[in-house]
Amino acid sequence: MNSRSTARLPNLDAAVALSTTLGKSVEWLLIGKNSQLTEYVDLFNKLSMKPELLAIMHELQKATKNELNAINVILGIIS
Repeated sequence: MNSRSTARLPNLDAAVALSTTLGKSVEWLLIGKNSQLTEYVDLFNKLSMKPELLAIMHELQKATKNELNAINVILGIIS
């Protein structure tokens, strides 16, 4: 509630905790409804329940746009 009243989004930990507790998707918590991104949000919710992947997501939050682009290129080459 505090996040909404100050027009700030909750951090990843808070969003995942609320999502799990309320049985709602992170997307629903952030925008109040499901949209065409539901498939990706559901995947995010599943991934966020794995501690090792959650740790990676936390580190990715700190990455610059150039670093994220480089990761995307590397993953494209590997897959």
